[in-house]
Amino acid sequence: MKKNKKFTIEEKIGDSFILRITESSVTIESLAKQWKVVYSNITSQYGILAKYCKEKMFDNINTLAQTLFMSSLIFADAELVKDLWTAYEKSNERINARKKTISKEEDNKILEEELLKQMAIDEQVKNK
Repeated sequence: MKKNKKFTIEEKIGDSFILRITESSVTIESLAKQWKVVYSNITSQYGILAKYCKEKMFDNINTLAQTLFMSSLIFADAELVKDLWTAYEKSNERINARKKTISKEEDNKILEEELLKQMAIDEQVKNK
């Protein structure tokens, strides 16, 4: 026989979520019970959510819940994950190409400076 958990606090957050805080954890769950996230009482998330609840900052909790829910949907769709990964790879390619261009530009600048120095030394030697 399972004992039912007693919830210290249970609040409806916005139109879509329920916040439950017990002594051991905090849970944010969708009203449709299709999604939830649980944080242990030893995490910073537990402390932040408990503080927001105590101070009745339910808009902040709702924004957080919506953000977590939407980000979990992105990673639930294989096509979106593939698109995200492709965008990430393209971004890295552009960054690496730019680094190579900058490196070549810096090399050319250094070579030009060294050439000017050498020409100045040669000119001084020639004039002596």
